[in-house]
Amino acid sequence: MLGPTSAAESELPFDIDTVLPTRDFDHHIGAKRANPAEYFTPTLEHDVVITERRQILAEHPERHIGMDEDAGDLLVSTIVWAKANSILPDDVIQKLDKEQSLQEKLAILACTWEPDFLLLGQNESQFFLRGGVVCFPSNWDFTQKINHPLEQIHQIVPRLNECIGKNIATFLARMRDGISWQRVNWGMSSSPKKNNHPALGMPRLQASTPLDSVSFRVEEQLLQSLPSNGLLFGIHVRRTNLRNVLNNPKAAAGLNQALATMNEEMARYKGIADIRQTIIDDINEQPQKKLN
Repeated sequence: MLGPTSAAESELPFDIDTVLPTRDFDHHIGAKRANPAEYFTPTLEHDVVITERRQILAEHPERHIGMDEDAGDLLVSTIVWAKANSILPDDVIQKLDKEQSLQEKLAILACTWEPDFLLLGQNESQFFLRGGVVCFPSNWDFTQKINHPLEQIHQIVPRLNECIGKNIATFLARMRDGISWQRVNWGMSSSPKKNNHPALGMPRLQASTPLDSVSFRVEEQLLQSLPSNGLLFGIHVRRTNLRNVLNNPKAAAGLNQALATMNEEMARYKGIADIRQTIIDDINEQPQKKLN
């Protein structure tokens, strides 16, 4: 259980200025240059995370891993890129070199890297989701989106395509080989678990939900161009108890402004419409603290 910590102990597992800047909520790409070797470097939780990934894939592979017939070149290209950039340990490289099955190669990567990852292939001016591994989804069914264009996948997000759809397409089309970008997305959940697949039926957040029981989730997303005219899209989920965010004056101020300026449709999509005012009231009731 991810419980709240004291203010003295609380160190948020994300950069506040990146995740919760004090600005009105809006759709923006917000990408910054990234270091992929650092992104895929094992953390102190590596063994625990990989054990959980193995269990999830063993119990419900149909929910969390898959690829279509056009994903093979993207997978091979991902492995070639990872080898060239020292992102795979030697024993994993040996396993991949011996394995002939593309599905098994995908499974090996799935049980090596902590982040989830998607394989995006370009067809003319559009990118399509071709495959990948998503063990820790934030309330979406990855396998149901395979073979769909990115623009169609984004349609569920209110006004995203309308506001920055063209900017996203242009940004992805202009990505050059060897260049990596990183961006973030945040959300909340009633469950402290990393796996929030919709099939698990997580309870919705209500106005009466105790804030100390809410998990604040951050997705660190990596965009890496591949030699095969495709993209590797990483998703690394970081979590902390919402109370830890509220106990940090700078983070609380950023969250307060984002919640206050988010339209109702977007709040519904994020699953926080009913609890939004409860969080805002809690922030505003806290004693005023000077930001350093």
